Amino acid sequence: LDARGVFYAAETLRQLLEPRFKEGQVTLPLAVITDWPDLSERGLWGGSATRDIEWMAERKMNVVDFHSQHEVLSNGQATASVDLDLIRRGRLHAVNMVPIIQHLNHMGSRGVYDAYPDLRGKGKAAALKTEYGILHTPCGSNPKLREILADWFRGYAANQGATDICCWLSELENHRCECETCAKTGHHALETRACVEALRMARKQYPDLRIRILLTQGSYDHNDTVLAEIPPDVQVTYYEGLRTYDISTNTMIYPLLETYAASGRWLGVYPTLFPHWRYVTPWSCPQFIKFRMTEYVDKKLKNMTGYIAPDNRLFDFNVTAAAEWAWNAHGRTEQEFSMAWATRQGFKQPRAVADWAVKLGAVSWDLYEPRFVARYLVYPGAVKSMIAKRSKPAFGEGMFAQIPDEARLRANRAVCEDALRLAEETGTEAMLTETRVTLSYYDLLIGLCDICNVLSAKGPVGMPERRKLQDIMNRLTLTGAENIDAYRDWERVAEPGAGGSGVDESVRATITTVQAVADALRPFGVRNPSGIAMSSRIGVWKTEDFKNDPILVKEFDVTGNLVLPGPFSVTFKHTSSALGTYISRAALAACPKDKPGERIEICVDEHNSSVPNPRDGRNTYHLRLDTIDPNLTYYVVARLRNPCLPNFVRNNCNGDVLFQCERKPDWQALVMNVEPYPETPAQ
Repeated sequence: LDARGVFYAAETLRQLLEPRFKEGQVTLPLAVITDWPDLSERGLWGGSATRDIEWMAERKMNVVDFHSQHEVLSNGQATASVDLDLIRRGRLHAVNMVPIIQHLNHMGSRGVYDAYPDLRGKGKAAALKTEYGILHTPCGSNPKLREILADWFRGYAANQGATDICCWLSELENHRCECETCAKTGHHALETRACVEALRMARKQYPDLRIRILLTQGSYDHNDTVLAEIPPDVQVTYYEGLRTYDISTNTMIYPLLETYAASGRWLGVYPTLFPHWRYVTPWSCPQFIKFRMTEYVDKKLKNMTGYIAPDNRLFDFNVTAAAEWAWNAHGRTEQEFSMAWATRQGFKQPRAVADWAVKLGAVSWDLYEPRFVARYLVYPGAVKSMIAKRSKPAFGEGMFAQIPDEARLRANRAVCEDALRLAEETGTEAMLTETRVTLSYYDLLIGLCDICNVLSAKGPVGMPERRKLQDIMNRLTLTGAENIDAYRDWERVAEPGAGGSGVDESVRATITTVQAVADALRPFGVRNPSGIAMSSRIGVWKTEDFKNDPILVKEFDVTGNLVLPGPFSVTFKHTSSALGTYISRAALAACPKDKPGERIEICVDEHNSSVPNPRDGRNTYHLRLDTIDPNLTYYVVARLRNPCLPNFVRNNCNGDVLFQCERKPDWQALVMNVEPYPETPAQ
């Protein structure tokens, strides 16, 4: 019985009453409720977590880990501060706000080595060259490390009493100090020791201060030595890139940590609650969330700090599910939770909505568990190889890892159709578009399966086979276009603009895969119809392009992309850049194929834009070609500028150039009417 208990009791009563109001009256349940959470801390870090404190509190989430300011000034003073409004909002809503001290191998970006150069790690392994400059890991045995950490701890505690601080160990295993002491003891163990000693120093002024040590992918192979450095009054939370940002059915808390937690020690975990940390994909899956939360509870963890990016509102269902089962892992079933969620959302048919969530959740987990988008669409080499080798689909492996045979593949698609019907009858546009994304991914897989079934017969590819393959390729193009449209529609109705670059990259992965399939089928006499329906990457710009001049005129051959005459667009998308890239001009030029020097400019679009930029469309240039002459080679010629000075530490300037024919009203029919080449190219 304390302030948090009263707050949660009020939340419980409010949630019970909300769906019972009718015509100015409410049915008040008479009940005695005794309730407590299975995990004492349930929360999020990153993404929109600091914006969503109140939203999270409605779900009885009670912790947010957040980045804040900590640095060393030129005079050697170590300072730390937090946004006091975040602390205040957290206190008002029973949420523990935990400032983060970022990975210690990033200390150089905080002025540490400018003031204390001797703190830099020793040896070649201590310096890591990146596109953003050189990262130096600290020397864990240098006493100055614990002094700086202690000052940062005191700084946080002094700012309206931050009571908990999360310390992130260095992130990479082989990025380490090679001095004799660090080499003997291990730099992650010494970083941990420095954090513990710094806490002892800071507690002389702030006796109630607590810290938690974040394990990392760098420390993974040495977590036993790290845990040996941690006394009972210091907490531990587990993160390891691929192992915690993972939606597989593999157990996450491995024996070392399971034993640690079972002994009564405080252990938390940093999992992802959506398909991939980088590529944004709509996903509502009660089965996965219950599976994960139940593991944490059964293995006696104390904390779950989930990761959702870039915006919680895109994944309301999964975040709410995590709050549900982190509080009571063995309570509601997936169906019961989904009905409760639908009821609180105000759906008139919550049972049908629950049916939708459970149906789509099961088949989408089969799809996303093998990292379908991040591993096989972003990098479609396996797709191209499967087609080129005329292999059969490897069910139970790779992208089909959770699908044992073709019958299951087609059965899962049928479930998607059932879910689509439920979404159309009882759901929202967000539910409908999420289902369309999942269904189109299954159609993509079935298209790949159909292609392999034709080619794996290993006979000659004559005109009947070419026509069959062309029909599949045409349908695959329509599937890709539907996937892209469904993504854009989902983001628009779920939370406009919230998907950011994550949605852009998922869309680009679909385009890349359709193009890869077309490239792999061309040797079999199949034409590429994708230019009618979607954009394609025609080239890139890179930092080294600007080594001699900050202004660059770059050309891209688009002869093969001009499928139909008419208008088209050229869009510039950054992939990484320090200060962006400026574009001022894009033109279409042509020359006879046998006379490359006789180039003429056909049309031009001149206006200033920059990338990365808001979604205002100015990074797109509009051009037109009324007649395609087969005797000409066509180029897009662009003018770009890197605003970074050559000696600027971060002068990286990289991006993609995308080409898109304007869709005609009958574009679907045009795609389906594409015919194969009259002759199969020599194989």
